[in-house]
Amino acid sequence: MVLQRRVLKRRDYERMGIPATLWSVDANKVPPGALMFLRRYAGRLEELLRRPAGAYFLGPKGVGKTGAAVLLLKYIKEHGFSCLFISVGELRQALRGRVQFDTDTSVWDRAKEVDALVLDELRAADAGEAVLGARDLEDLLEHRYQFRKATFITTRMTVSERLSTFAGLVSKTTGYLVDVPVDGQDQREALKNSLTESLVAESATPPSSSHRPAPVPPNKTRGHY
Repeated sequence: MVLQRRVLKRRDYERMGIPATLWSVDANKVPPGALMFLRRYAGRLEELLRRPAGAYFLGPKGVGKTGAAVLLLKYIKEHGFSCLFISVGELRQALRGRVQFDTDTSVWDRAKEVDALVLDELRAADAGEAVLGARDLEDLLEHRYQFRKATFITTRMTVSERLSTFAGLVSKTTGYLVDVPVDGQDQREALKNSLTESLVAESATPPSSSHRPAPVPPNKTRGHY
């Protein structure tokens, strides 16, 4: 089967749940190691989706884990598959509040049914939650695996932290989700530093003669009125 690729529109991004700040994410914002995984996945897209094959995007804050996951999700959507991006915290709130995705489907059911799901920001603290804790997450991923649905998870936890906190989840996803380390500079911190340096440089530059303020005339006394 030859997959047809189409250009995504605003409605596609909104329906996927991708934040507007990530709509324009591209390969330039993804570290080389993660980008290599994305290219390999894209080259065998239908086969890996139907297997299903997914991934944990691992790394510290700001290195591009979410960007990598979103870039892959966009590519999957461009080829006609259903997709959803949602943080673990947002999915918990939706499950607790029985939030609807549309008139016929809840957000929780949508997370169970889409061809490709990105769960953003899995934290160690999520394991102990009464709603969407470790057991619920295990059930969700097991359901998705049984119905051949691909799942991608971003997390700051190390491999050992994930194993000690989500032992059941790791056990059930072995061979289904591979680890994709995302290494590099904190992109958000780098952007903040760049902006700070730019502002400092601008404030230190004297105004040009063409932009100097006009001289202020001497104050007039009452006798001049």
